[in-house]
Amino acid sequence: MTSRVIVAGAGNIGRRHLQALLSSESELELIVLEPSAAARAETKDFVQAIGNPGRGVLFVEPDGLPERADAAIVATTAKARRNVIDLLLERISVPLLVLEKFLFQDPGDFGAVETRLGAESVRAWVNTPRRAWPRYQALQQQIAPPRRVEMEVSVPAPIGIGSNAIHFLDLLAFLSDRDDFSVDATDLDPTVLPAKREGFVEFTGAITASGADGSRLVYRTVDDDRIIASISWDDERVVCDETNGGFAVLQSRLTDRILADLIARGDCDLTPYEESARLHMAILEPLLEHYRRFVDPSAQACPIT
Repeated sequence: MTSRVIVAGAGNIGRRHLQALLSSESELELIVLEPSAAARAETKDFVQAIGNPGRGVLFVEPDGLPERADAAIVATTAKARRNVIDLLLERISVPLLVLEKFLFQDPGDFGAVETRLGAESVRAWVNTPRRAWPRYQALQQQIAPPRRVEMEVSVPAPIGIGSNAIHFLDLLAFLSDRDDFSVDATDLDPTVLPAKREGFVEFTGAITASGADGSRLVYRTVDDDRIIASISWDDERVVCDETNGGFAVLQSRLTDRILADLIARGDCDLTPYEESARLHMAILEPLLEHYRRFVDPSAQACPIT
């Protein structure tokens, strides 16, 4: 039986989702929704370069969306994500969504989207995929949560706090089996930098997330080219070199498994929307406060993605 999957957003991460789906052993009908003519052209070239005879990709405008789909991946920027979710739910019947991070820039969008998903009986997960990586799944079994877990993470400065810290707060939530964290952003650098994507900003320095049980994440940007996570619990400590240590699973080798699980059993290893929204808000609120303090006192949203 063929499943219809929509990929909304054909930038870099959208193309990686598409690459995984093109390699899937499942029978899939793939539809791409992308308003940018340049991005559509690049994605068509990308699909042709992959070379997958027998599996086509249909590119559509909003008016060309089908009446129903089995699942959709929303891989847009954070600025556009709520509008695209609304567009999809207005135009088609789709019971399962995978949403890219950072979810939203405006704190008000989190509750509004949760309410709409509930009203339309749509289930959603957020693509913070470290909890779907086998090495971290094995580590969670070794830790046997719930248990107090401490993490210290250092990343190259270009992999900033706005775009990436949510990945490791989500990992801490997975390893400690809790999501009630508060975030202290007083150690952020005062200068807010332009991000690699035009129109967005990035934060450097450090943040600290703390849970009621003492679980803790310190996430800092450093002058190094590696992503290192030191994870401690009880008297145990593991140092995870994500750059060289074989921990990472490329998105192009993961999305096909995630979608197969969703379609087969209505669930997957990614973070359910409600839990991820709480983790996102824990980071977004102090970042927005910092942005207001050093950039725009009247800002209602934080321009990260």
